[in-house]
Amino acid sequence: MTQLCAKNTVLVLAVCGANQQIRQCITQHFSPTQFSCIEIKTVTQLEASFEKINLFIVAEDYLDIEVLQNKISQDKNTVLKGIYNFNKKKFHQKAHYLIIEADSLFDENQFLQQLHMMLSFIKREQLFHREAQQLLQYQELILAEQTIAKNIFESFIQTNLINYPELDFMLLPLSTYNGDVLLAYKDDNNLLSLMLGDFTGHGLPAAIGSIPTAEVFYSMCKKQMSLAHIVREINRKLKKLLPTEMFCAACILSFDANTGKLKLWQGGLPCGYLIDESIDNVMRIDAQHLPLGVLSEDDFDDSLQCFNINSSMSLTMFTDGLIEMKNQNNECLLQSDILNCLIHNTDQSKVTKLKDLMSLHSEQVDMLDDVAIFSLQLNPTNTSL
Repeated sequence: MTQLCAKNTVLVLAVCGANQQIRQCITQHFSPTQFSCIEIKTVTQLEASFEKINLFIVAEDYLDIEVLQNKISQDKNTVLKGIYNFNKKKFHQKAHYLIIEADSLFDENQFLQQLHMMLSFIKREQLFHREAQQLLQYQELILAEQTIAKNIFESFIQTNLINYPELDFMLLPLSTYNGDVLLAYKDDNNLLSLMLGDFTGHGLPAAIGSIPTAEVFYSMCKKQMSLAHIVREINRKLKKLLPTEMFCAACILSFDANTGKLKLWQGGLPCGYLIDESIDNVMRIDAQHLPLGVLSEDDFDDSLQCFNINSSMSLTMFTDGLIEMKNQNNECLLQSDILNCLIHNTDQSKVTKLKDLMSLHSEQVDMLDDVAIFSLQLNPTNTSL
């Protein structure tokens, strides 16, 4: 007996036509434990067997396809003397067809050789489909696990962003996990602390660093530690935990609405903009430091940029995913285009305007990196200061 199928695999063969030699040959040379053979005589019988048939063995004693199709359409119970591989889609897209000679020209050796080849192919195909199904199940499991992990990340890191009406933001991850992070905290004295960070790369490896960063940020803000201390401690933590090739470009700031004092630390992010629309004044917020997690504690510089906010102003910062966004000509988004977008007066928020600019520029070209943007409205409570 020929053993071609994997363990517990049963191939179902449909013999179409009244060819006794075919069935005898199959019975003599193949194990009944691995094959079941269905004799197909009518179209109704054929249609009822579609889902379980692996191979149609067709006796080639009727070759006129059009005549055969007409007969089938006229009478579904027409006895089939043979099928010549016509209109596969009507029958079974997954099944295979083996066309052999009619009774008078039947060659047993040639038939066995052809059958061996077909069954070997079907065996490999079945193995492929099983492995593909296993991969699909594994992918579904991974996606489910990622969804759970993503929810944990977001609940831990972004719990309170919506509580600040003065803060408008957009977080657009490239994948399930976001390598960009936005943290905010306001204490009882009306001091708002904010951090925008961009970890090296994207996806899960980049997102991992956001957990210790958020832990340090929130705990030190609650203790009302100074901004310089917060920046230094986050740098120390990331330097200790992250591999050498990973770091976090960041802008960390505090704004005291009571005094109008804005303090910020900018390390490695693209140039941001502090805009006073009442006098059409724009100040660039350039990076003055290396990203967090690069320098040792002794070499780290925690010096801050300080501004007196005397009237209503806005601060807009973003990660490099925005300026690295390409269009169909492989051109990046220019800083000048971003600035023009921000200072152009419309009823839209600055974040919405930048989002529209991204869509217009990229023209449906895929993103290359995570994108994060925030626009903070700075409204001092005492404008006489």
